[in-house]
Amino acid sequence: MINMIQLQLKPAPLVNFLSAQGVLHRLDSDNGYAAHAWLCAAFGNQAIKAFRIYSNRNAATLKLLAYTEKTEDELKTAYREFAEPLTQAVLDPETGFAFKTVNSQDFEQKNFGFEVLSCPVTRQSRSGVEKDAFLRHLDHNKESTKDREAVYAEWLADRLEGAATIDTVKMDKFSLVTQLRRPGKPGQKRQTKGLRRPQARLQGQLKVVDSTAFEEKLLKGIGRHKSFGYGMLLLKPAH
Repeated sequence: MINMIQLQLKPAPLVNFLSAQGVLHRLDSDNGYAAHAWLCAAFGNQAIKAFRIYSNRNAATLKLLAYTEKTEDELKTAYREFAEPLTQAVLDPETGFAFKTVNSQDFEQKNFGFEVLSCPVTRQSRSGVEKDAFLRHLDHNKESTKDREAVYAEWLADRLEGAATIDTVKMDKFSLVTQLRRPGKPGQKRQTKGLRRPQARLQGQLKVVDSTAFEEKLLKGIGRHKSFGYGMLLLKPAH
Protein backbone atom coordinates (compact mmCIF):
# COMPACT_ATOMS: atom_id res chain seq x y z
CA MET A 1 0.00 0.00 0.00
CA ILE A 2 1.39 3.38 -1.02
CA ASN A 3 0.18 6.94 -0.90
CA MET A 4 -0.34 9.70 -3.46
CA ILE A 5 0.05 13.35 -2.58
CA GLN A 6 -0.95 16.46 -4.50
CA LEU A 7 0.90 19.66 -3.69
CA GLN A 8 0.04 23.18 -4.85
CA LEU A 9 3.30 25.13 -5.01
CA LYS A 10 3.44 28.93 -5.08
CA PRO A 11 5.57 30.06 -8.05
CA ALA A 12 7.00 33.30 -6.60
CA PRO A 13 8.19 31.77 -3.29
CA LEU A 14 9.58 28.82 -5.29
CA VAL A 15 11.68 31.24 -7.35
CA ASN A 16 12.93 32.84 -4.11
CA PHE A 17 13.85 29.41 -2.71
CA LEU A 18 15.69 28.38 -5.89
CA SER A 19 17.57 31.67 -6.04
CA ALA A 20 18.74 31.25 -2.44
CA GLN A 21 19.85 27.68 -3.21
CA GLY A 22 21.71 28.77 -6.33
CA VAL A 23 19.72 26.47 -8.59
CA LEU A 24 17.52 29.01 -10.41
CA HIS A 25 18.73 28.39 -13.93
CA ARG A 26 17.57 28.98 -17.50
CA LEU A 27 18.72 25.48 -18.48
CA ASP A 28 16.02 23.88 -16.33
CA SER A 29 13.45 23.90 -19.14
CA ASP A 30 11.41 20.99 -17.75
CA ASN A 31 11.40 22.34 -14.15
CA GLY A 32 12.62 18.93 -13.01
CA TYR A 33 15.65 20.13 -11.10
CA ALA A 34 13.67 22.92 -9.44
CA ALA A 35 11.04 20.50 -8.15
CA HIS A 36 13.70 17.97 -7.11
CA ALA A 37 15.60 20.56 -5.09
CA TRP A 38 12.50 21.79 -3.30
CA LEU A 39 11.16 18.30 -2.51
CA CYS A 40 14.48 17.29 -0.96
CA ALA A 41 14.55 20.45 1.15
CA ALA A 42 10.92 20.05 2.18
CA PHE A 43 10.72 16.34 3.01
CA GLY A 44 14.20 14.80 2.73
CA ASN A 45 15.79 13.14 -0.28
CA GLN A 46 14.18 9.73 0.31
CA ALA A 47 10.55 10.73 0.86
CA ILE A 48 9.53 11.27 -2.78
CA LYS A 49 10.77 8.87 -5.44
CA ALA A 50 8.43 9.48 -8.38
CA PHE A 51 6.59 12.69 -9.18
CA ARG A 52 5.04 14.74 -11.97
CA ILE A 53 4.92 18.52 -12.08
CA TYR A 54 2.40 20.44 -14.15
CA SER A 55 3.51 23.92 -15.22
CA ASN A 56 0.95 26.48 -16.30
CA ARG A 57 2.09 30.06 -16.62
CA ASN A 58 -1.45 31.37 -16.09
CA ALA A 59 -2.10 29.33 -12.93
CA ALA A 60 -1.69 30.77 -9.44
CA THR A 61 0.04 27.57 -8.31
CA LEU A 62 2.06 24.67 -9.77
CA LYS A 63 0.52 21.23 -9.31
CA LEU A 64 2.83 18.42 -8.22
CA LEU A 65 1.71 14.80 -7.90
CA ALA A 66 3.86 12.17 -6.22
CA TYR A 67 3.88 8.67 -4.77
CA THR A 68 5.39 8.03 -1.35
CA GLU A 69 5.61 5.37 1.35
CA LYS A 70 5.33 8.08 4.00
CA THR A 71 2.03 8.81 5.74
CA GLU A 72 0.34 12.19 5.68
CA ASP A 73 1.29 12.81 9.32
CA GLU A 74 4.92 11.87 8.70
CA LEU A 75 5.25 14.23 5.74
CA LYS A 76 3.49 17.14 7.41
CA THR A 77 5.45 16.71 10.65
CA ALA A 78 8.78 16.64 8.81
CA TYR A 79 7.74 19.68 6.80
CA ARG A 80 6.61 21.76 9.77
CA GLU A 81 9.48 20.84 12.08
CA PHE A 82 12.51 20.64 9.81
CA ALA A 83 11.94 22.59 6.56
CA GLU A 84 13.54 26.04 6.57
CA PRO A 85 11.39 29.21 6.27
CA LEU A 86 12.11 29.85 2.57
CA THR A 87 11.19 26.24 1.84
CA GLN A 88 7.97 26.44 3.84
CA ALA A 89 6.93 29.63 2.06
CA VAL A 90 6.41 27.59 -1.13
CA LEU A 91 3.61 25.40 0.25
CA ASP A 92 0.81 25.93 2.76
CA PRO A 93 0.36 22.49 4.39
CA GLU A 94 -3.27 23.26 5.25
CA THR A 95 -4.54 24.46 1.88
CA GLY A 96 -1.95 23.19 -0.60
CA PHE A 97 -1.63 19.57 0.46
CA ALA A 98 -4.00 16.71 -0.48
CA PHE A 99 -3.46 13.02 0.23
CA LYS A 100 -4.93 9.61 -0.61
CA THR A 101 -4.01 5.95 -0.12
CA VAL A 102 -3.53 3.68 -3.14
CA ASN A 103 -4.33 0.05 -2.29
CA SER A 104 -2.43 -1.59 -5.11
CA GLN A 105 -2.97 -5.08 -3.69
CA ASP A 106 -6.43 -4.91 -5.30
CA PHE A 107 -4.87 -4.38 -8.74
CA GLU A 108 -3.93 -8.01 -9.55
CA GLN A 109 -5.19 -9.14 -12.98
CA LYS A 110 -7.03 -5.86 -13.50
CA ASN A 111 -6.90 -3.61 -16.55
CA PHE A 112 -6.14 0.12 -16.38
CA GLY A 113 -5.56 3.04 -18.63
CA PHE A 114 -2.24 4.76 -17.98
CA GLU A 115 -0.20 7.85 -18.72
CA VAL A 116 3.48 8.42 -18.04
CA LEU A 117 5.78 11.32 -18.84
CA SER A 118 9.01 9.54 -19.62
CA CYS A 119 12.63 10.18 -20.50
CA PRO A 120 13.16 7.14 -22.77
CA VAL A 121 16.92 6.74 -22.72
CA THR A 122 19.16 3.73 -22.25
CA ARG A 123 22.65 3.53 -20.78
CA GLN A 124 25.61 1.86 -22.40
CA SER A 125 26.72 -0.90 -20.06
CA ARG A 126 30.43 -0.08 -20.01
CA SER A 127 30.58 3.69 -20.31
CA GLY A 128 27.24 4.53 -18.69
CA VAL A 129 26.57 7.02 -21.49
CA GLU A 130 22.87 7.76 -21.99
CA LYS A 131 21.24 7.91 -25.40
CA ASP A 132 17.74 8.22 -26.77
CA ALA A 133 16.34 4.66 -26.91
CA PHE A 134 15.13 5.25 -30.47
CA LEU A 135 18.52 6.44 -31.71
CA ARG A 136 20.28 3.56 -29.98
CA HIS A 137 17.84 1.16 -31.63
CA LEU A 138 18.77 2.58 -35.03
CA ASP A 139 22.48 2.25 -34.17
CA HIS A 140 22.01 -1.51 -33.78
CA ASN A 141 19.32 -2.00 -36.44
CA LYS A 142 20.32 -0.03 -39.52
CA GLU A 143 17.47 -1.39 -41.65
CA SER A 144 14.77 -1.06 -39.00
CA THR A 145 11.39 0.32 -40.06
CA LYS A 146 10.16 0.86 -36.51
CA ASP A 147 9.20 4.41 -35.68
CA ARG A 148 9.91 6.26 -32.45
CA GLU A 149 6.53 5.35 -30.92
CA ALA A 150 7.08 1.62 -31.50
CA VAL A 151 10.56 1.69 -29.97
CA TYR A 152 9.35 3.63 -26.94
CA ALA A 153 6.48 1.16 -26.50
CA GLU A 154 9.03 -1.68 -26.32
CA TRP A 155 11.18 0.40 -23.94
CA LEU A 156 8.20 0.84 -21.61
CA ALA A 157 7.16 -2.83 -21.82
CA ASP A 158 10.68 -3.90 -20.84
CA ARG A 159 10.55 -1.71 -17.71
CA LEU A 160 7.14 -3.06 -16.67
CA GLU A 161 8.09 -6.69 -17.29
CA GLY A 162 6.98 -8.94 -14.45
CA ALA A 163 4.61 -6.29 -13.07
CA ALA A 164 2.25 -5.52 -15.95
CA THR A 165 1.70 -6.25 -19.61
CA ILE A 166 0.89 -3.50 -22.10
CA ASP A 167 -2.11 -3.97 -24.39
CA THR A 168 -1.90 -0.68 -26.27
CA VAL A 169 0.37 2.35 -26.17
CA LYS A 170 0.64 5.59 -28.11
CA MET A 171 2.99 8.54 -27.90
CA ASP A 172 0.78 11.61 -27.84
CA LYS A 173 3.56 14.14 -27.20
CA PHE A 174 7.29 14.28 -27.91
CA SER A 175 9.95 16.96 -27.55
CA LEU A 176 13.62 17.44 -26.82
CA VAL A 177 14.14 19.27 -23.53
CA THR A 178 17.13 20.65 -21.66
CA GLN A 179 17.53 19.05 -18.26
CA LEU A 180 19.56 20.81 -15.58
CA ARG A 181 21.92 18.50 -13.71
CA ARG A 182 24.81 19.01 -11.28
CA PRO A 183 26.88 15.78 -11.40
CA GLY A 184 28.99 14.87 -8.38
CA LYS A 185 28.60 14.12 -4.70
CA PRO A 186 26.87 16.44 -2.21
CA GLY A 187 29.37 18.74 -0.51
CA GLN A 188 31.66 18.83 -3.51
CA LYS A 189 31.85 21.70 -5.97
CA ARG A 190 29.61 20.65 -8.82
CA GLN A 191 29.37 22.16 -12.28
CA THR A 192 25.93 22.88 -13.67
CA LYS A 193 25.22 21.13 -16.96
CA GLY A 194 22.35 21.25 -19.40
CA LEU A 195 21.63 17.85 -20.94
CA ARG A 196 19.52 17.52 -24.08
CA ARG A 197 17.16 14.58 -23.60
CA PRO A 198 13.97 13.16 -25.17
CA GLN A 199 10.68 13.70 -23.36
CA ALA A 200 7.74 11.50 -24.37
CA ARG A 201 4.24 11.30 -22.96
CA LEU A 202 2.96 7.76 -23.39
CA GLN A 203 -0.64 6.67 -22.94
CA GLY A 204 -2.38 3.34 -23.28
CA GLN A 205 -3.89 0.31 -21.60
CA LEU A 206 -2.18 -2.23 -19.36
CA LYS A 207 -2.96 -5.29 -17.25
CA VAL A 208 -1.40 -5.85 -13.83
CA VAL A 209 0.07 -9.36 -13.49
CA ASP A 210 1.83 -9.01 -10.11
CA SER A 211 0.43 -6.44 -7.69
CA THR A 212 3.49 -6.41 -5.43
CA ALA A 213 5.88 -5.81 -8.32
CA PHE A 214 3.49 -3.24 -9.78
CA GLU A 215 3.37 -1.33 -6.49
CA GLU A 216 7.16 -1.14 -6.58
CA LYS A 217 6.99 0.30 -10.11
CA LEU A 218 4.47 2.92 -8.98
CA LEU A 219 6.57 3.91 -6.00
CA LYS A 220 9.96 4.09 -7.74
CA GLY A 221 8.81 5.23 -11.18
CA ILE A 222 9.68 4.09 -14.69
CA GLY A 223 12.98 4.62 -16.46
CA ARG A 224 15.74 7.16 -15.87
CA HIS A 225 15.58 10.63 -14.24
CA LYS A 226 12.76 9.60 -11.91
CA SER A 227 13.93 12.04 -9.24
CA PHE A 228 13.43 14.90 -11.68
CA GLY A 229 9.80 14.53 -12.69
CA TYR A 230 9.83 11.55 -15.04
CA GLY A 231 8.38 8.06 -14.75
CA MET A 232 5.34 8.60 -12.52
CA LEU A 233 2.75 6.11 -13.75
CA LEU A 234 -0.73 7.64 -13.56
CA LEU A 235 -3.66 5.22 -13.72
CA LYS A 236 -7.09 5.73 -15.26
CA PRO A 237 -10.18 3.56 -15.73
CA ALA A 238 -9.77 1.01 -18.52
CA HIS A 239 -11.79 1.48 -21.69
